[in-house]
Amino acid sequence: MTSRSDLAARILDATFAEVAEHGLAALTVEAVAVRAGTSRATLYRHVPGGREELIARTIEREVERFFGAVMDSVPLPSAGVVDHVAAIVVAAQRLLGEHDVLQRLLVEEADAIVPSLATVQPLVASGLTHHLVATLGDAAGRGELEPDVDVDQAGDHAARLLLSYVGSPGSWDLDDPDEARRLVRDRILAGVVASG
Repeated sequence: MTSRSDLAARILDATFAEVAEHGLAALTVEAVAVRAGTSRATLYRHVPGGREELIARTIEREVERFFGAVMDSVPLPSAGVVDHVAAIVVAAQRLLGEHDVLQRLLVEEADAIVPSLATVQPLVASGLTHHLVATLGDAAGRGELEPDVDVDQAGDHAARLLLSYVGSPGSWDLDDPDEARRLVRDRILAGVVASG
C-alpha cells in the first residue's frame, strides 16, 4: 500500500515532469494523475485545489530543493561571513542558470510562471532572511561585524540585496568567487562587516 507522503511525492514529481515535457500552459490534472499512476479522484483528495494547487506545491518544493542544493554547496558560516554569503551568491546564480525547466519557462511562458513565482518569493525571502540573521548573529559573536549591528535588520536587508543581485547581477561577474566576495563585502554587507 502506498503511503500518503509517497503518493504526494509522486504527484509532485509527475507535475514537474509534465511541465518539463509539455510546458505550464499544457498542464492538466488528468495528465498528472496518469503520470503519477493514480486516478483524478484520488489526486483531488490529495490536492483539492486542482491545477493551481499542483503548480503552487510543485514550485514550493522546487524552491526548497534549490535552496537545499545552494546550502549543500557552500562552506559553513564559521568559515567567515563574507565567504559564506559570497558562496551563497555564486551557488544560487550557478544553480539558477542550470535549472533548465525554469529557464525555459521564463523565456517561453513568463506570463504563466511569473505570478506563481511571485507568490513564492516572500517565502524565499523569509527563509533566506532567517538564515542570514542566524549567520550574522554567529559572526557578531566571532567579532566579524561592526559593533552594535542590528542583526535582524542587517539580515533582512542582506537577504533582499542578495536576491536582487542573484536575479539581476548587473556588471558583477558572479561566476568569479573573488568578485562575489567583493560584492558581499562592499554592497550586500557594507557597513555590517568589521573593517580590517
